[in-house]
Amino acid sequence: MGQSTTTSSEEPIGRRLRLKIGPQQIGVASFIFLTVTVISQAATILITWDLWQSRSAVSPLINLPWFGTPPQFDYAWLLLVSLGLTLISPKYWGFAFHVLILAIAIATDQLRCQPQILSVVVLMAACIFPWGRKFGVWFLIAMWLWAGIHKLLSPDWYGDVTYYLLYRNQFQWGSFRLWDHHGALAIIAAVAEVALGALAWWCPKLAAPVCFLTHVSIAAFLIVVDWNFSVLPWNFCTAIVGVWLLWSLNDDSHCMPLPKSKSGKLAVAILLLSPIGFYFGMVRHSFCHVLYSANFPDAVISTTEGPKICETIRELRVPFPHEPKAFIDLFRLTAKPGEKLHIREYRRSLRSRFFEMSPQRTVVEISRDQFFSYNDDSVAGIAFDDRRKLFQLDKEFHTANLGLENNDPSVAKILKRTEGEMAWAIKFSPDKQKEQSYELIGGLPNLEQIQLRGTNISNDELNVASVLLRLRGIGLNDTAITDDGLRHLVDLPLLETIEAEGTSITEEAIQRTLDR
Repeated sequence: MGQSTTTSSEEPIGRRLRLKIGPQQIGVASFIFLTVTVISQAATILITWDLWQSRSAVSPLINLPWFGTPPQFDYAWLLLVSLGLTLISPKYWGFAFHVLILAIAIATDQLRCQPQILSVVVLMAACIFPWGRKFGVWFLIAMWLWAGIHKLLSPDWYGDVTYYLLYRNQFQWGSFRLWDHHGALAIIAAVAEVALGALAWWCPKLAAPVCFLTHVSIAAFLIVVDWNFSVLPWNFCTAIVGVWLLWSLNDDSHCMPLPKSKSGKLAVAILLLSPIGFYFGMVRHSFCHVLYSANFPDAVISTTEGPKICETIRELRVPFPHEPKAFIDLFRLTAKPGEKLHIREYRRSLRSRFFEMSPQRTVVEISRDQFFSYNDDSVAGIAFDDRRKLFQLDKEFHTANLGLENNDPSVAKILKRTEGEMAWAIKFSPDKQKEQSYELIGGLPNLEQIQLRGTNISNDELNVASVLLRLRGIGLNDTAITDDGLRHLVDLPLLETIEAEGTSITEEAIQRTLDR
């Protein structure tokens, strides 16, 4: 009766004082897969090391903050340290510290807002928190569904993206060339991604092996084509952790169930529906799983030294965030008075835009005509070629030139002064029997010379040249163009030469056109 006993509330005091670390916080299995995500994130940071540094205005591409000019730091080592701390204390302060440092780093540089970085963070959370597994699966479902849907909705995916990815010697076996079938392969790949998303919703366990094969195959393909290595760790991570997430769900229902809480249902709705906002410029493509479909804007800055295309994969090993805000912010930080910016938009609901840096160093939106005009206070605007039309012409000319030598007069050509320049001259095949895509000329707004000698272009088809405000010369020798066709050229401010031998065009009509 006199003996005292230790109460249950007093007994665990010593245990509570012991610090639980690593697998003790989340379990051994979860910790193993968390380690995979940490290694993946660390590998991505190492591959893109320069991206996480403070870059000055003299570097290839300066830091691009979202707002204002916050102080810049070198975040790479700090991020690696935070990943180590995540393994030490994943459930409490380690992962939170990593997310905080990553958020600050991204806030001070839009270029760091890369989908592979953000996706690995989601997979890390899925390994750490009890609610994370189902959220991680819903994230994968949304990613696969929308990655495929974006491709199916993108003409670029069926066109230049897959064509140039496959246009390599290793994909030619004898007379069979894989890139000749790029359109069919593009459809197969897009449908496969949508199907994987649907399968993961219908039966997650069945989707697990397909997830592994899909992402390992993507990684292997990128290695073969030697392109965008920064996404390799994420693909391997998704192949491994994704399988675990899909296979470890213990829900009895056949389909992936919605969360029971209202906040969970809202989170899933945002995952599944927010990518629609990409097509209206409401949500950045980094958050919308726009993977390789290229259905986003391009931009070029016209500087006093020449054109500067807004692209970074060579310098920083990640693509530029193709967002109007990022383009405009880069222009605001780097342009001199009188320099110009063209954002070529490909989404149907959005229009292309033109800008100029004012003498007061403010970015002013201008019209297309103002963009191409220039004087002592501004440079000549160089617009981004329509890559869809440029690809169609390039492919058509390649077919037309098969078997011809480069110096053959029948060779069709698209000429660029340098690799980074836009097309400045074009020559069609002198063939009156061949159907040629003259309507694509309008997609090359910087053309200064057009050679149509011996072609079957008509008066009405010459209308496509009426928008080429930088055109200086056009060759119409031996064509069916008449005086009536020249009406399409009268408003071109720089036109100074019209070749018209072997046509019914009169000298008076030429003079009237040039004397506008």
